[in-house]
Amino acid sequence: MRSLVWKLVLTALTLALVAAPVLLPTAARAESPALTEAQVLYDGAKFTDAIAKLREAISTGAVTGPEALKAKELLGRCLVKAGSRIEAKQQFKNLLRQDSGYRLDAANVPPDEMEVFELASKE
Repeated sequence: MRSLVWKLVLTALTLALVAAPVLLPTAARAESPALTEAQVLYDGAKFTDAIAKLREAISTGAVTGPEALKAKELLGRCLVKAGSRIEAKQQFKNLLRQDSGYRLDAANVPPDEMEVFELASKE
């Protein structure tokens, strides 16, 4: 009985390892270089540089689909940090017009950015 359980466990693990490479390309897609660079600039408190990078990426179509939404979120967050709360609120409103169900991750987004996003979501 014990060897049967071990065989089932090993079979399940083997199947998981075989299936993993098939699942990874869609689940673990890399972000666009522009979005990655903007995130690094944000993390380094270089908000003005991140804003310029994000505006360029969005306007040129360097980011599309879900990445475009993430870029717009990061742009709004950078604008808050740069002291442009009114412009940030407008950016968040634009984001919410595109995806009314979009939400920030409150566990990872600072309170000042969450506050402006919440204001935008109420308008």
